[in-house]
Amino acid sequence: MSKIDWRHVIVGSMMGVVGLSIVGCAESSTGTREATGGMAMRSVDPESRAFKGTIISLRPTTSMMMISKDEKVGDQKIPNVVQVKWDAQTQFYLDNQPTTLDKIEQYMNVTVAGRMKDGEMVATEARFSSLLPANVRRAQN
Repeated sequence: MSKIDWRHVIVGSMMGVVGLSIVGCAESSTGTREATGGMAMRSVDPESRAFKGTIISLRPTTSMMMISKDEKVGDQKIPNVVQVKWDAQTQFYLDNQPTTLDKIEQYMNVTVAGRMKDGEMVATEARFSSLLPANVRRAQN
């Protein structure tokens, strides 16, 4: 009978945890809402995705937004830009109130829930915060 090298088991387990956090999926077997900022996610759907980030570009003519989110690897934060599409069924919220796209500003924090469709992330729900990050000022009109 061979001995189990527990160092490899522990390292392999940690690699799986880090891999899941890098992918950015907020799925859980219990269907909890912690990682999605209060949005319900169906854990049985392998196409479900959810994450938090900062909107860096809103492109209404192509129904797309670019969202920057930091990935933690050890003590470092590595920026990751995610392209998110929306459609007629996407629900938008600003400070937990239904809103329209004309109220959304660049650099707002956002929590997105959606599904992968034909290789693209399509938002089912996007929740924006009117509080901009500390190092960002609103554009002057």
